[in-house]
Amino acid sequence: ITGSLTQLRGLQEDQSKQFWDLRRYLKQNRVPLVLSQRIQRYLEHAWTTQQSRLPVKSVKILSLLSEQLTCELQSELYVPYTSVHPFFEH
Repeated sequence: ITGSLTQLRGLQEDQSKQFWDLRRYLKQNRVPLVLSQRIQRYLEHAWTTQQSRLPVKSVKILSLLSEQLTCELQSELYVPYTSVHPFFEH
């Protein structure tokens, strides 16, 4: 548990530093306040979305899948994106 808490604290520190640097950059470059706020809100949303997804590389056991099962898994993961594209309608 201690290791997990330390890792979580490190991630939070990294996030704080990233956003601190962003605010400093925007201020130093005299980016208008309204645009700065829009940029920060977008990046906060993007950061949260990215952190909530578990990347396939972190699920090491998936590397044991056969090539066939890996292909099937990838197909299933991408179907929601490809099915809405007009090229794949028929």
